[in-house]
Amino acid sequence: MPVKLSTTISNIQTIPNENNQKLVNEFYKFMKSSSTSDKYQNNNLKTIIAFGRFLEPTISFQTITKRDQIIAFLDTKIKNSQVDPDKRWITTWNDYLGRIKYFFRWLHNTKNSGGLLSSNRYDEDIYIPIAEWKTPSFLKIDKKKTKRLSPYLESELWEKEDVLTIVKYDNYKRNKAALTLLWDLDARPHEVTLLKIKHIRLKEKYGEGEIPYEAKTGTGPILLTCSFPYVRDWLNEHPFKNEPSARLICNIQSGSPITPEALWTVMKQLQKRIVRLLNEGSIKDTQEIEKMEFLLRTKKWNPYCIRHSAITADSDYLPEYALKKKVRWSMNSRQGSRYIKTRMGNELKNKILEHNGIISEEIQKTKPLISNCPRCTLVNILENKYCSKCSYPLTSEAFDEIKQSEKRRFEELENVYSKKISDLTTDMENKLAQMLSIIQQNPSLAHVKPEILEKVKRSINKKEIVT
Repeated sequence: MPVKLSTTISNIQTIPNENNQKLVNEFYKFMKSSSTSDKYQNNNLKTIIAFGRFLEPTISFQTITKRDQIIAFLDTKIKNSQVDPDKRWITTWNDYLGRIKYFFRWLHNTKNSGGLLSSNRYDEDIYIPIAEWKTPSFLKIDKKKTKRLSPYLESELWEKEDVLTIVKYDNYKRNKAALTLLWDLDARPHEVTLLKIKHIRLKEKYGEGEIPYEAKTGTGPILLTCSFPYVRDWLNEHPFKNEPSARLICNIQSGSPITPEALWTVMKQLQKRIVRLLNEGSIKDTQEIEKMEFLLRTKKWNPYCIRHSAITADSDYLPEYALKKKVRWSMNSRQGSRYIKTRMGNELKNKILEHNGIISEEIQKTKPLISNCPRCTLVNILENKYCSKCSYPLTSEAFDEIKQSEKRRFEELENVYSKKISDLTTDMENKLAQMLSIIQQNPSLAHVKPEILEKVKRSINKKEIVT
């Protein structure tokens, strides 16, 4: 789980040089006044704090003028091929370089000759607009090139069916809604936690809405497909479901907003829960056990991997302009290359396999991700055996359960009926035996009508009871 911004701010005092501590605090105030996101501030501060710790206590940020001083720190992120065979360290190296450049550009363009921070944007002698910032020559360091565009391996990416498989093991409808929204919206964690009830409009079989403008890339249209039944079911239990301005994904008890980091906790807790269920033997189906073990072993259990996987899956069937609109990128963004170039795509892969006779068209048919009730047409989540509205069976297992239940019911009725018939037969045989016994004792009664004989029998029984 990421370190909180408050924790990072408290770590500023761990920088050995006191002047550097002051500069980092001023840098934080600048970022805060620029309305940057908490995550952006947090990541920049963590990088500069690490750099400050790396420097000798006597070296101030203001005295750094050589590329070698920065490169020496960046090279501490290099790992050998045994530890990091995929060379992921290059991504870290380049990321740290970008953040250090930003810090020193701020330092060299916002400090006056006296070394004081200028916050007066109307003072022409001191203030320099960000658009006019100049980059010091010692910051002209090239990024390291890598052929690895994606931060995740192909085997680490999720499929939509995988996400829908794991969410059924979460106990809370809120968490199910949040995780499926990450996929449906190609969303960053904060885009999900920013959503309010008024941002979602549920139709009969799908939902639509928009991301709040406060998000990193601003507002944009969204469509709820596989997440639709999960969001609908969660809204029925939402503590403030009648308040349009309430957060959609909120604290279950109080309804208060939750942080984006909470979604990391949700995924980690779900991962631990599935491990516990496997260890306890609560999951019985052999294929399900194998699938869960595979997902635990190979996938990255974090919200950003869900987003990356969803965008990669969307790139299989959406043209680039449509992908940018769905993911809320600008039209001149080059982010799409990270998802398109490195992936063959299911459609192309299936065409090749079909051409070589490995699969047929029947095998290519995709499994439904939601279940429509044939009786009331309600859209149900896939794991529902019965319709949540009219209780109509939706799966073959549900029909089998109904048949078994009816079979047990008929067997119980048959047993009760057989017992009653047996008791009645025994009672009649006993009465007949009594009548024959009376006739044998009194032969004259053989010519008496049965009705009179029955009266005599009852009177005899009464006398026996009295005596």
